[in-house]
Amino acid sequence: MMELVRYQKECLPKAAGCETINYSCKTVLREERKRRKELYWLICLFIVSHIQG
Repeated sequence: MMELVRYQKECLPKAAGCETINYSCKTVLREERKRRKELYWLICLFIVSHIQG
Protein backbone atom coordinates (compact mmCIF):
# COMPACT_ATOMS: atom_id res chain seq x y z
CA MET A 1 0.00 0.00 0.00
CA MET A 2 2.84 2.42 0.74
CA GLU A 3 4.13 2.04 -2.81
CA LEU A 4 0.82 3.33 -4.18
CA VAL A 5 1.01 6.35 -1.94
CA ARG A 6 4.54 7.08 -3.10
CA TYR A 7 3.54 7.17 -6.80
CA GLN A 8 0.32 9.17 -6.47
CA LYS A 9 0.13 12.49 -8.21
CA GLU A 10 0.94 15.47 -5.99
CA CYS A 11 -1.43 18.43 -5.96
CA LEU A 12 0.89 21.41 -6.17
CA PRO A 13 -0.30 24.98 -5.68
CA LYS A 14 -0.59 27.04 -8.86
CA ALA A 15 1.81 29.88 -9.53
CA ALA A 16 0.59 33.41 -8.82
CA GLY A 17 -1.42 34.78 -11.73
CA CYS A 18 -1.89 31.34 -13.30
CA GLU A 19 -5.62 30.84 -13.61
CA THR A 20 -7.42 28.33 -15.78
CA ILE A 21 -9.49 30.11 -18.41
CA ASN A 22 -12.06 28.24 -20.47
CA TYR A 23 -12.75 29.73 -23.90
CA SER A 24 -15.61 28.77 -26.14
CA CYS A 25 -14.86 27.50 -29.63
CA LYS A 26 -16.44 30.64 -31.08
CA THR A 27 -14.12 32.88 -29.05
CA VAL A 28 -11.02 30.92 -30.03
CA LEU A 29 -11.90 31.05 -33.75
CA ARG A 30 -12.66 34.78 -33.60
CA GLU A 31 -9.34 35.55 -31.90
CA GLU A 32 -7.45 33.36 -34.37
CA ARG A 33 -9.03 35.17 -37.34
CA LYS A 34 -8.19 38.52 -35.76
CA ARG A 35 -4.57 37.46 -35.22
CA ARG A 36 -4.22 36.20 -38.78
CA LYS A 37 -5.68 39.43 -40.17
CA GLU A 38 -3.17 41.47 -38.16
CA LEU A 39 -0.28 39.29 -39.36
CA TYR A 40 -1.48 39.63 -42.96
CA TRP A 41 -1.41 43.44 -42.76
CA LEU A 42 2.01 43.45 -41.08
CA ILE A 43 3.41 41.26 -43.86
CA CYS A 44 1.83 43.52 -46.50
CA LEU A 45 3.38 46.61 -44.89
CA PHE A 46 6.76 44.89 -44.71
CA ILE A 47 6.65 43.93 -48.40
CA VAL A 48 5.50 47.39 -49.53
CA SER A 49 8.16 49.12 -47.46
CA HIS A 50 10.87 46.93 -49.02
CA ILE A 51 9.58 47.52 -52.54
CA GLN A 52 9.48 51.29 -52.06
CA GLY A 53 12.63 51.56 -49.98
